[in-house]
Amino acid sequence: MRIDDVSSHSSCNKLIKSVQFQAHVTIMQSWKSFLRYVSKLAYSEIRNFATAYKGAPRVAVVGSGPAGLFTCSSLLRRIPDGKIDVFDSAPVPFGLVRYGVAPDHQDVKNCTNIFDKMFETNKDRIALFCNVKIGSDLTMKELTRHYDAVLLAYGAHQPRKLLVPGAESTNVISGSAFVSWYNGVPNAKVPAGPLLDDPDVIIVGNGNVALDCARVLSTAKWLRTTDIPTEVVTILENSKVRSIKIVGRRGPQDVSFTTKELREQFKVPEWNTTVEMDEEEVKSLKEAASAMPRRRKRLMNVLLDGVRPPEGERQCRFLNYREVKEVIPDQSGRVSAVKFYNKRKDEEEVIPCGLLIYSIGYQTYVIDGLPKTEEGRLAMKNNFRVDMPCGSFVYAVGWCAHGPRGVIVDTQQDSLNVAEQMMKDFSTRTDVTGSLHGARALLDSRHVNYLTWAEWKKIDELELKQGQEKGKVVDWILLFTDAVLAQSICCMASLESKLLDGRNVGYCSSSDEEDSDWKVANDEDEHQNNAMRRLGPSSNTGAKGVLREFAAQKEAAERTNRAKLRELSELSKRGTLEMSKEEREQAQAEDSLENLRQRRFMELRKAAAGKILEITDKDQFTKAIDGCENMLCVLLYEPEDEMCQKMTHICKLLAADFPRVKFIRAKSTLLGMSKAFTEQALPALQFYLNGELVGNFIRLPSVLGEEFDVNIVKQFLRRQHIDLVHGNYTSDLESTDEEAE
Repeated sequence: MRIDDVSSHSSCNKLIKSVQFQAHVTIMQSWKSFLRYVSKLAYSEIRNFATAYKGAPRVAVVGSGPAGLFTCSSLLRRIPDGKIDVFDSAPVPFGLVRYGVAPDHQDVKNCTNIFDKMFETNKDRIALFCNVKIGSDLTMKELTRHYDAVLLAYGAHQPRKLLVPGAESTNVISGSAFVSWYNGVPNAKVPAGPLLDDPDVIIVGNGNVALDCARVLSTAKWLRTTDIPTEVVTILENSKVRSIKIVGRRGPQDVSFTTKELREQFKVPEWNTTVEMDEEEVKSLKEAASAMPRRRKRLMNVLLDGVRPPEGERQCRFLNYREVKEVIPDQSGRVSAVKFYNKRKDEEEVIPCGLLIYSIGYQTYVIDGLPKTEEGRLAMKNNFRVDMPCGSFVYAVGWCAHGPRGVIVDTQQDSLNVAEQMMKDFSTRTDVTGSLHGARALLDSRHVNYLTWAEWKKIDELELKQGQEKGKVVDWILLFTDAVLAQSICCMASLESKLLDGRNVGYCSSSDEEDSDWKVANDEDEHQNNAMRRLGPSSNTGAKGVLREFAAQKEAAERTNRAKLRELSELSKRGTLEMSKEEREQAQAEDSLENLRQRRFMELRKAAAGKILEITDKDQFTKAIDGCENMLCVLLYEPEDEMCQKMTHICKLLAADFPRVKFIRAKSTLLGMSKAFTEQALPALQFYLNGELVGNFIRLPSVLGEEFDVNIVKQFLRRQHIDLVHGNYTSDLESTDEEAE
């Protein structure tokens, strides 16, 4: 090689390296520009969204399964300061993930880790209410009234029925009921388990639920360390099942399996899984598969690879083109065989079995108060919005919106789309003011025994602990009675946690004592001092005594009015309705005297009721709540705090204006509150009605503003359905406002 060649080669290498470096720099600059663009775009979206409404929106989500919680996760990221309340009729969360996924698919259940993190890192923005039935505990009308938007994500959990003769025979169950049994769903329809003492099982259906049922029946010995209930796996291990037939009414090209689940069935140890298909069917399927999408083609190839004669002691066989015509019971009423119509052979055939599981789809359940189509499905305005006649912002996601289709990955994508649409709608709405506070107080007033996230975590810890003791992933609780729930969450009952959580502590003592044992708050208050100075002494200053006096005075006034009416009637009969001058002066004097009496009495009643009783110990606090026959207002305060001093003054004014409500106050440190609670949550107001918490309001200055006064507090309490006029809690906001006016 010549020197010139070497020099030329070296220059070429330098040129290449220079070009590569410049390309690398260009790529990095482009990537940085792209990141800056995305950041600016995201900031712009958030800024535009944040300025589009006056307050943070509050969303109700019906259903705590993957569809609902994936949407929650997306909403929390997209909507600044948005608040979400999640409701579920089940006693524990996670829906399909906990009660629908097979026990040997623990990797699919790992999405609960995402939900755990979401709740733990957003405790002030998302709340859980399990064991709440929408339609009975809360109505849809109430949800739309208390929330800026409602998201329906409650799935499609009602199985389609097998409508053939003999379907009511013993040991004929739906795939949904069988899944509920082996997943430990509380109050499952087959709590004692199906009878597995017959070698032959028929599963009707060509979807993943049918595969799950077959796989669980054939893999019992490998399930004991999973989260399957111990009682269930014991029954499965003692099973005498040796033959499983998975029967479809259409051909193999129409199956709804996923490739992963189908392959798993062919790989079950000790079982020989085969597909029934003649040469003509094989040829036809191969031709059809060649034109199918890649994913579908892989599924067809798995079926084609399984075409062979059955053999072995334990067999699982796929049959097609068979329609159920009749379930044949034995003399005891238990299924003994199933009559099918074979479409390929155009003949009927009878296949023996001791257990029939049918998995032929799910029906969408529509909650009362929601619109339906002629087919009984949820009426949708578009892919995301429910066609509500009143125009409320109600959305739907997952199976309840579009029927039972797809897997969790599909549901996740659907959730992202719905969250995007909700964010767009919020950005253009002008009615979102941040003034709605959800339905917690309504549930408390109705004594609904709901389960919060913190309480669920205690149950979760108990189930994990029980699982470790038995060498399992987790050992689920199968029966959720009030006693079980109480035992599971008993360590949650600290006073502060219940106050912060907005729930009643559940006191068991009671007292009918008068107020003589109480210390009256002795802060200087001009309103009360002036009232007492004007009125002077009175022999009846107790609240109950004043009310009795008022009732007597009212009755006397009514008697006087009746007497006047009788007198007027007599005058009218005599034709002498006009009074003389002396009579008019006397009547005016009597009216003035009566008005003076009434005015003095009202002032007396205000002065007697216009006081706050001071709590001096914890026992007194519990007695106050249990012993109050009407509405009780509790002010949690610290005397050195300026806002607490202001709220004390306002409570005294309220006590003077609303004698039907009893007012007490207690130092937070006296009740054992933490330093964090004292610094962040005060002043706080709680309202109890007949011993039950109906309103819990903490950090009031942050809600009302530091310039709040008695009128602002009154308006706020009216919006929260606290009826101070009648000493009651009402869920009807409009009627409360009218009465107050």
